[in-house]
Amino acid sequence: MKSAFRVLPWMFWLLSSPSSWAIDLTEVPLTIAKEPAYETQPKYGLLVFGPEAATRVWLVHDGATLYADLNGDGDLTDPAERFAADEKSSNAEDGTFAFDVDEVREGDLLHKSLTVGTMNLRHLAETEPRIRKALMKNPQARFHAVKVELEMPGRRGTGIGGRVEHLVSPIDTNGLLVFADTPAEAPIIHFGGPWEITLFAAPTLTVGRKTDVFLGLGTPGLGPGTTAFAAYQNLVPDGLSPKLEITFPGDTETTAEYVLQQRCCTVNFHGGVQVPDDVPPGEATVTITFDDWIGGFVAPGTHRVKVAKSKFDIVLEPVSPRLKASLMHPTRDGVMSGIRFSPDGKRLIACDYRSGFVQLWDVETGEQLTTIHNGADSQRSPSFFHVTPDWKSAYIPVWTRKMTRVERDGKRLLRWEGGGNIGEWDLATGEETRRLQHAPSRNITHMTLSPNGRYFLTGDELAGEYEGKPPSRVSLWDAEAGTALDLLETSSAYGMFSPDSSTAAVTSRDKYSTAVHLFDTSTGKQTLTIPIEDAFATAHLLGFSPDGGILCGSVRVFPAEDVWKTSQSSLRFWDTRSGDLISTIDAEEGEIYSGATFLPKRSLFALANWRSKRTKVYLVDSVRGEVIQAIDLGEKTSVRTPAFSPDGRWLAVATQVFPEGNTRDLTAQDIPQPRIHLVEVGTGEVRETIISPQGIPVSLAFSPDGRTLATGGDGRVLLWDLSTPPGQLAAREAGE
Repeated sequence: MKSAFRVLPWMFWLLSSPSSWAIDLTEVPLTIAKEPAYETQPKYGLLVFGPEAATRVWLVHDGATLYADLNGDGDLTDPAERFAADEKSSNAEDGTFAFDVDEVREGDLLHKSLTVGTMNLRHLAETEPRIRKALMKNPQARFHAVKVELEMPGRRGTGIGGRVEHLVSPIDTNGLLVFADTPAEAPIIHFGGPWEITLFAAPTLTVGRKTDVFLGLGTPGLGPGTTAFAAYQNLVPDGLSPKLEITFPGDTETTAEYVLQQRCCTVNFHGGVQVPDDVPPGEATVTITFDDWIGGFVAPGTHRVKVAKSKFDIVLEPVSPRLKASLMHPTRDGVMSGIRFSPDGKRLIACDYRSGFVQLWDVETGEQLTTIHNGADSQRSPSFFHVTPDWKSAYIPVWTRKMTRVERDGKRLLRWEGGGNIGEWDLATGEETRRLQHAPSRNITHMTLSPNGRYFLTGDELAGEYEGKPPSRVSLWDAEAGTALDLLETSSAYGMFSPDSSTAAVTSRDKYSTAVHLFDTSTGKQTLTIPIEDAFATAHLLGFSPDGGILCGSVRVFPAEDVWKTSQSSLRFWDTRSGDLISTIDAEEGEIYSGATFLPKRSLFALANWRSKRTKVYLVDSVRGEVIQAIDLGEKTSVRTPAFSPDGRWLAVATQVFPEGNTRDLTAQDIPQPRIHLVEVGTGEVRETIISPQGIPVSLAFSPDGRTLATGGDGRVLLWDLSTPPGQLAAREAGE
């Protein structure tokens, strides 16, 4: 009964429209009647449209030219079927081109926005073995991608007039899409054929681990990379999810079901698949269904996928005896971020941004006091929630953005809709007490709360119809009144406040940063503009000096427009009264600065580097504008934003070594144990290194009395006893 129910929707489709399932793409003739003289080695691909693939459009890629047989007569010499590459989106030296073909007619149906492109996928070679293998065989290999908006009566998507966008990506479970050297070998892409729920890419399931499996809804083609995936937005109702039934290898058959409830990236349904610990390596049978979507008439898919043991042989080391307690989070494999103690040290809060759960604990008992979730599947930032200074409330922004394509007077536009809001949540009850929104509504991309809790900044995207991305604004909110004032038109969503909350600083940016702007928070009026005079630079604000008189930022200067691979970074210190540049500290070659931590009421701050040969943490005096200490933490290790102890004597720095190669599906169990380095601020010396249980410590915090350090673990917050000063624990234990 169970399996019969599962296939009922697609069986109904099969019975009601048998011809739609009977088409055999191998029977499609692969001949072209008449071809032009080509300038390069032509590459051939064939598009077919409709359930019976009756409408056929040849594509021939010839360098910076694409021929598209839009009338289907087999004659490619018609000048109207010759398309030049878009100059702005193409790079002939790199072999990447973009072609805007526009409309294709299929009987009475008019499909729009047909685009064809070639892609250089070398940036994915490290994580995708098939791309790596193809590029090793031919470093100049380029891969094709196709996109179109289909008119589908009875269906509605986000394309022009409700058309349904379909993407050929250019990779699917069968391989990579590369147009062929001859018509007879051409791959066939089928648009408007029967849908199947299928693996987007073939995963390897790891014994005892959770793997994020990605699916797509699409029509199979003929040849590698030819699946035409349908965009789900507007098309597939919210709340409907595909299911997996996996039969694992082994003498005793083990079968498990999984519901993949998350969506992303226009076409993907995804979720975690936990493989049992006792499953042997081999092959698993994966059956995918979409019975939830009864009106979709989606055929199931069946695949064989590899099950393997973890390739990482991790030898565990003894955990430091300073570990005194663990606070368990509702998300058992979550990555803890935003860790902080209440002012009295009795409560602690943290979140897992992937699941969106915020948890409040009693530190002494470990009791889970309040759990907050605002309904979002995931969040935009690891530190997405903000606690008020009195610890009565938490602000949590909701990011929602919807895009559909429209035409106005023959002009293509994008319609952007945003329903973002800021939810205020009671930390005692876990209930939402207030919801703040723009009028009209906007999408909210980021939020920063002022130290006194009276103001916050948001990065916003405006709703409306535009040729490209929506305009962006930075808004200043009065938290008590719930009112907002636009400060600046900029694509930079990040800002910060001075320690006394009287000044807000925001960078103006389109592609590159042009200036830093200071605003009086009581009036919203701009008080100062500090220009960024470098032509191709991005500026990231780090913080103010304790008296607010100096603003520090990290600036990356690139050698030319759209050249992002190399840059020169520096720390810059500006006078917030005059705007003068006080001092500059140049980074080492290739070095980039990451997040900074300021020592309250003192001029000292710490920041780490990345993309450097050696990992370092710098102690910097914001008033003097100079590096006080450079702490070398070794090679090939990742470093997190450090934390100062309340008395300023100690700095805690978490580091971790990640395996080389594909790290996409790593779990905490595949990664060596992190180290928590306790640095004496006065000398810059590492006095003790704590070995932590396996986990990814993206956040850490000292208790107000400095006697406890909290760090992120695997689905939990770890509490470390620092009542014995760093470096003295071994001596004390030896004495006892």
